[in-house]
Amino acid sequence: MDDKFKGLVVSAGFKGSIQIDTMLGAGSNRSFYRVSDNEKSMVLISGEGHGADLTRWVQMHGYLSSVDIGVPILYAYDLTIPAIIVEDLGEMNPVDIEHYDIIINELIRMQQCASKNILKVPLFDNNHFEYTAFRQESDYFEKNYLNIHKKYYIKSDILKEFDKIALNLAKIPKYFCHRDFQSSNFILQNNRMRLIDFQSAKYGPLEYDLSSLLWDSRIEITEDKREELIEYYKNRAIECGLEIEVPNFYDNIYLCALSRTMQSLGAYCFLYLQCGKTGFKNLIEPAERHLRELIERTSLLTGLIKVLQC
Repeated sequence: MDDKFKGLVVSAGFKGSIQIDTMLGAGSNRSFYRVSDNEKSMVLISGEGHGADLTRWVQMHGYLSSVDIGVPILYAYDLTIPAIIVEDLGEMNPVDIEHYDIIINELIRMQQCASKNILKVPLFDNNHFEYTAFRQESDYFEKNYLNIHKKYYIKSDILKEFDKIALNLAKIPKYFCHRDFQSSNFILQNNRMRLIDFQSAKYGPLEYDLSSLLWDSRIEITEDKREELIEYYKNRAIECGLEIEVPNFYDNIYLCALSRTMQSLGAYCFLYLQCGKTGFKNLIEPAERHLRELIERTSLLTGLIKVLQC
């Protein structure tokens, strides 16, 4: 083990002989290790750069813990390394689609609990999902998917549509928004959701997290099932007192899904083409299919249909 981790491992409660196993990473520049002895097992996470803001992870962990959201136990951390040691949640198997009603209930609970007094929490100062942030998603898509992957350069009319999408998204009422609520970032244990990645949370639309869940390129969801889950979310959210603007809710979710899918395509192309993470290549085609469907449903960005079909 790297000497810089030894003190952290000891502070987490390990003594004597331990075993270190490298774990598979994902889209960030973080490294993951399973640290174990004869009695316990924990996960050590270290890294800097793209998607690896451990300082914000620790801060957000404290906030979510304080409002009773299921996050891993944090045993030790040293942000000068930077590294953290957290609860080992076991194998991160995707939640079966038939259990997505439970995940949606947990999503609504998170949106309720984490939104109370959110504007008094310094973590969310200047961290609102507003026009600029939504435009960053389409810029990211334009650069990494259209320019680099497709070698396509858009015209001014498409840029105006990007502006329109961001302006409309910025008008949607805001709550706590996980911002990356997709299958690789949560598991289900004893009918409770456990989040593993949450440092990019913002103050944003309810519908954005729902769209991240239901247009996830890793999970195959039929159109009928997606519509069923949208209705389930809407009815449960209204029952729980969340601010659902019917009928604007339906326009909002498809608009959020459009922006989210563009961001995802940009991310997959960046990670595959520029970071050499080949596992993300297989996610591009499902995301392209989702984007085509969303363009047809919303009648926005129709000028990109031919590009998506190439």
